[in-house]
Amino acid sequence: MFGLRRLRHVDFALIAATFLFISFDEAIGQPQLINPSLTGAPVEPEAAAAPAAAVRAENAEHLQVALRKLEAGGAADSAAAHEVAFYQTREAVLTQQEAVEQQIKDLGTRRAELEAQQKSIAPSENLSEYTFAELDQLKDELAAEEARLNLVSDKLAATKSGVEKARTWLDESEVKRRQTLDTRDSSKDQPNYAELAVAADQARLNALLATDTLNLRKRELERDRLAHEVQTLVVQVRKDQVARMSPLIVVTEADYQRQIEEIRTKEDAANKLLQTAQSRLQKINIQLREAQEGYNAAAGDRAIATEKLEAERRAREKLTDEIDCLTQRLQRLAQLRVAWSYRYKISTAKTNDPDRELWEKLKTLQKDTKGILGGLAEDLRMEILRMRDLRSSLTGVTKKLEAAANAPEALQSALNRQQYQLELTLRIHERNLVMIESSRRVHEKLLDEIGLGVETLSAKNLAYSAWHRAEMIWKFELATINGERPITVQKIVTGVAIFMSGWITSRFLSGLFALRLLKRFRLSKDATAAIRTLVFYLMLAIVVLHALRTVGIPLTAFTILGGALAIGVGFGSQALINNFIGGLIMLAERPVRLGERITFGNFDGVVEDVGFRCTKLRTQADHLVTIPNSTLVNESIENVDRRRTIRRMMNIQITYNTTREMVAAAVQAIRDVLEEKEIRERIHPIVGFEEFPPRVHFTDYLAESLNIQVVYWYAPVDSWAYQDHCERVNYRIMDELDRLGVEFAFPSKTAYVKNHNKRGGASFAA
Repeated sequence: MFGLRRLRHVDFALIAATFLFISFDEAIGQPQLINPSLTGAPVEPEAAAAPAAAVRAENAEHLQVALRKLEAGGAADSAAAHEVAFYQTREAVLTQQEAVEQQIKDLGTRRAELEAQQKSIAPSENLSEYTFAELDQLKDELAAEEARLNLVSDKLAATKSGVEKARTWLDESEVKRRQTLDTRDSSKDQPNYAELAVAADQARLNALLATDTLNLRKRELERDRLAHEVQTLVVQVRKDQVARMSPLIVVTEADYQRQIEEIRTKEDAANKLLQTAQSRLQKINIQLREAQEGYNAAAGDRAIATEKLEAERRAREKLTDEIDCLTQRLQRLAQLRVAWSYRYKISTAKTNDPDRELWEKLKTLQKDTKGILGGLAEDLRMEILRMRDLRSSLTGVTKKLEAAANAPEALQSALNRQQYQLELTLRIHERNLVMIESSRRVHEKLLDEIGLGVETLSAKNLAYSAWHRAEMIWKFELATINGERPITVQKIVTGVAIFMSGWITSRFLSGLFALRLLKRFRLSKDATAAIRTLVFYLMLAIVVLHALRTVGIPLTAFTILGGALAIGVGFGSQALINNFIGGLIMLAERPVRLGERITFGNFDGVVEDVGFRCTKLRTQADHLVTIPNSTLVNESIENVDRRRTIRRMMNIQITYNTTREMVAAAVQAIRDVLEEKEIRERIHPIVGFEEFPPRVHFTDYLAESLNIQVVYWYAPVDSWAYQDHCERVNYRIMDELDRLGVEFAFPSKTAYVKNHNKRGGASFAA
């Protein structure tokens, strides 16, 4: 005792050394030492443990020795203080060791009992004596045991982490022990050898404590593993009991009526409490208004008025929370009534193999139940947050009350009322937590019972599941119109299918209708194309209106769309309207027809289509050119296929060394060629009442040749026949000019040399 009194006067440094080990143990868990050797090298973690009583007695003796050293050396003896701290820490550890060892023994006994219980349960055990209430209670116990198993698993993971930390600390302590020991041995002749010896001894004790701590962590790990095995067995026993009882016990009508009657009783009680709270709320509001007036009228020290006002606010807050909790309780009781109704129906169903309709109902019920459980989880989270806030407020009020021990009685009374109201509010939310948990358990049981019917792995259930998913996608709501009319995937797909099929049908029927008109009334291709286009767009408009109606888009919405289109026509759709009007003009005046060859600007091709917006032209290079109708109407078009004849004009150039007689013979020979029978048939057309005969003349003196111009008209119009005819004419003219010895001219230049200076210089001229 004297040593302990002297220890009180040790300076702060010695106190810090004393609690060095305790601080570390608090960081990594409660230590338990297994008979460490007090001298020499540290004991390995695998060393056998001595009897606990002998170890504690030995430690007590060493502690008494250390206390006497500290008493003799005084506060300056830091080594003695360190030894006292070590043995005191070890004393506490040994006490904890006995508790852990006892826990391991108890857990081993419990495991043996559970294993024997599993083996002793006979298959012929009479389970008909159990009631549904007992089965429901057993399911609650199973849920609680599973939650406890999760906690044990978390604790086991934390213990494994503690073992790793203890091993790391042991490694670090061993390194430090060896370093201090080496430093002490190499400094025997140094003046600070005593200090180094003390440091080495302290490092040795630290290493011993680290070794014992690692052994403790391993024992704790063994205990927690055993606890995990025991808890797993407990859960398995509960599961086996539930699995055996569930097929034999159903919700009878008496059980169902008992639950409904219990819910009705709770509803009546909640309604009475709600009415009472609502009536008291009016009185509290009056008191709060009076407290506010008193606070506003208070002068000087307003602390009492402030706390009174806060007390009234707490009272109102308590009633408000009570009303909210009672309202939520009534809602949850209504949900419980529905849940028990479904549990009764599922339990009394005559078949475990539902058809498609029943399966879909169960699937919908499963989805709704999951939604209710999600809402309960959110309510639970909000309740926990609210209770945390209330506890924080209660802590603040309690501190104020402790500080106001000598304050006026009125102030203490106001603070006591605040504390009382906060405690009542906490109890209200605690009861609400119990109600949430009860509702959660019932709905989880309902969810499990639904799963037995819809989640069984069978071909039928898999087919039902696939069909249900497809149906959910088919009925998925993409948007709503006016918040009332849903637009689903089904309507969109149906509308698109109607539009596509209507498009194809409109094209087919419009073409068939135009073909019948062409045969019956012998209309032109252009008129037929115009009628076909009009019929196509008319039928397509009807199809679009029907598709929009199927999707659910009201046609009145097009009133606004029409106004927007009118504004668009005024500002941005003028070109579109111009092209449409141009298309009407093209169809009415028919400056071009389908299949005709025209030249327009740089384009030369055949007309493939004349629409309301544009005309499509297939060029000679087989390119498709789209020309707006407004451009065709306002510009010049050369319709090649509507010409009456093909006029050909060619210039035959002969050399200047050709004589007059040879030129005249050449002209006459060309005229004779054009009068030959096979050639004449196509170049003497009669247009109207006028014949266009061919013309051949010697027309001009060109810079490099004499020019004979040949002009004739080819009919009827056929471009490829015209090309063949031109080739024939060209061959005949070449033959005749060769026969006459007339040469064709080609570009040439003649150089003339002229002397123009006295020195004989020359200039060249071409």
